[in-house]
Amino acid sequence: MNQNVYDPRIFAIGPFHHGEDHLCKMEQHKYMYLKLLLKRTNESTVDKFVAAVRSMEEKARNSYAEPLKFNQDEFVEILLLDGIFIIELLCSFYMVDDDENDIILQRRTIGCQLYHDLLLFDNQMPFFVLDQLFNMTSRRQYWFSNPLQLQEAGVVFQSARESIFWDIRFINGVMKIPAFDFTVDTETPFLNFIAYEDLLPSGRPRYFMDFSFFWSCLVNSSEDVGALRRCGIINNYLVDDEMVH
Repeated sequence: MNQNVYDPRIFAIGPFHHGEDHLCKMEQHKYMYLKLLLKRTNESTVDKFVAAVRSMEEKARNSYAEPLKFNQDEFVEILLLDGIFIIELLCSFYMVDDDENDIILQRRTIGCQLYHDLLLFDNQMPFFVLDQLFNMTSRRQYWFSNPLQLQEAGVVFQSARESIFWDIRFINGVMKIPAFDFTVDTETPFLNFIAYEDLLPSGRPRYFMDFSFFWSCLVNSSEDVGALRRCGIINNYLVDDEMVH
């Protein structure tokens, strides 16, 4: 009965609420985030991002049940600005960036209202557009870097020999990871444990899935395996480091 619970308070995401008077004030923030993206990715123009979104425009338009009033150029602009805004916003929160000019990060009330708006049913955009834009940016390297990169950034890897294997800690620049044995028998139990956890009720901890995800992000090459082996974190009983990767 209360239609207000479906309406965004400060930000429009996607086409349904785009252009509404009370939401226009914050549109400038999307352009600011776009400029930050270009600076971060060393791009001088938005051309390649526009081209990528334009190639998905028809599929994105068909994702909405109702006909949209925007022409192709207008719709592409909406998807591009909103997609980049969401990506940069979430990355900024994750990286705990401290930009005194960013009112979203500096003002808690705005952040709370934005959190409300991002969850609204009709304040959405197709996920495949977000996924494509995210893959085109380099922010991912800041989330999960390999050991050759993390060490260069000053991170020290240490083997935590007395801890259970998922007791991984990062304290004062030191990444403490329990030593882990890779043998010919490692894969089978882990895949079965993951399959078991996948069937657990929602809310139950999934230790093996989280542990496997952490390692898949940390190790991307045989060089990564070698770096962790030299730190005493990986005990490789296979033929070579490539088999671990």
